[in-house]
Amino acid sequence: FTVLVPTPLTGRGFTWTGDSDCRDGVLLDGGSASCQLTYEPCAFSINATSVAMDTGDLAYGRVRVTANGPACAWTIDRSSSAAWLFADTTTASPVGSQNVTLQTLRTNSSRPRSSTIRLAGQVLTVTQPGLTPTFAVTNAITAGAAGGQQFVTITSNVIDPPWTATSTADWVVVPAAGLTPSVPVTVLRNPTRVPRVASLVIAGQTVLV
Repeated sequence: FTVLVPTPLTGRGFTWTGDSDCRDGVLLDGGSASCQLTYEPCAFSINATSVAMDTGDLAYGRVRVTANGPACAWTIDRSSSAAWLFADTTTASPVGSQNVTLQTLRTNSSRPRSSTIRLAGQVLTVTQPGLTPTFAVTNAITAGAAGGQQFVTITSNVIDPPWTATSTADWVVVPAAGLTPSVPVTVLRNPTRVPRVASLVIAGQTVLV
């Protein structure tokens, strides 16, 4: 009998089509049959299109890649993913349905971040929230009668602490908000001989001037 094989020879698997003798693999003496192998192309899906990770170091997540056949090979495309995102399977060259383990490094920012990665051609978005910032500030600064600019240092658990600042006196000027680890404080000249005191509220902390 004749077997016609479609090309390319990749896909989920092959199914006999033809008469019953061919499909059953039985030919009587002198019999003949024409059989053909048909196949379905590989297809893939993932059980989630987005995953939210924790802020902690080496946070883990998992996504399932489902293939429509055990012989379907696929890859993890990391070309569009950020350096803080990792994805791996239990085998170097994944084939068939498998779990993908996601891992993220600890963030040091107050702002959320996201990245994409392709699993078997499917786009997965991975998000990670920013840290809740904590603050400690210089509790006092001293300026001479001539005034000038000084800086209040902010100690925080993030590199971009989102602070706000207010002043109780018009002779002490501060920006309303910022994301830097220091706050510029401009003290105007004192036209009198009388010492004066003002207070600032920076990142919720009181600073005396």
